[in-house]
Amino acid sequence: MTGKHGSTAYTVLVAEDAGGGSVILPGPNGSDLAPQDFDSLVTVARVRHDIGRSFVGVLLTDREAGDNGYNRVVGPDFQFRPTSKDVITAQWLYSATRNPNRRDLSSEWTGQSLSSSAANVRWTHNTTHYDAFTYYNDVGQDFRANTGFVPQVGYREGYFETGYTIFPTGFFSRLRTFIITDYQADRQGALISRQVRIP
Repeated sequence: MTGKHGSTAYTVLVAEDAGGGSVILPGPNGSDLAPQDFDSLVTVARVRHDIGRSFVGVLLTDREAGDNGYNRVVGPDFQFRPTSKDVITAQWLYSATRNPNRRDLSSEWTGQSLSSSAANVRWTHNTTHYDAFTYYNDVGQDFRANTGFVPQVGYREGYFETGYTIFPTGFFSRLRTFIITDYQADRQGALISRQVRIP
């Protein structure tokens, strides 16, 4: 079901998942997979309200698998365009999960309950010649999104990229120089990855 009333749009999807495929078992340094050997009822809902060139919204996902547990995720997000050159987006999500008691499928699935949150903030700035992009991720160790694709949890990440573009005449029509920095650490502060790139 989809619809729009004035500046507010909504989408609701409900599906029966007959099982099969895999469930992501994420961690800070990598992820694993477990067979989804059970059926579930899946709901995805999204509401978005436009405010000029910006918007606010809410996302909900719910996967109910009866005795095999559940995964529920909900949270707000927004996009703010203060100028024609700048875009700021952010999202905060909370997840509540009860894993199946299926150690035959995964040693992690002991019927335990998990809850955590995830947040993301991004800023983009673009002009004819200069551009900049940065984001910050903060994802809790027990955050799960079994109806989405979240292969990494339990980490914090800061990323920044900036560049300058020229448009010469001749053989090359576009040249861009840039700097990229990226830093990831787990929730205890231990380094996961770090990079600096300058062409």
